[in-house]
Formats: sequence, structure tokens, C-alpha cells
Amino acid sequence: MHAHLFRHGNAINFLNCGGRLDALQEQLGHQDINTTRIYLRLSDEDVKREVRKVQF
Repeated sequence: MHAHLFRHGNAINFLNCGGRLDALQEQLGHQDINTTRIYLRLSDEDVKREVRKVQF
């Protein structure tokens, strides 16, 4: 296992557990928030859960 894979997995887990993107940016030492945004990956279930929150 490479260190980058561990870092990537940790970042995704952090976000999946409710961590804020700006906090992750600081933790990873990224200057630009867009660099950190690559870790934002929504699963189909994530999208369905968010859609159910919206009341029409």
C-alpha cells in the first residue's frame, strides 16, 4: 500500500463521517480548496438520501 492511497482513503472517510471540507483542506495542507474537492465523491445512496431531505 502506498502512502498516497492511505491519505486518499483517510480523506474520503473523514468526509463520509461528516467532516467539513475546509477542515480537511487544512488537515491536508492544500492551498486551494479545489484541490481538496477531488475527495468529494457522492455515492448513489448519498444522492438519494439528500433528495429525500427536500420537501416539495
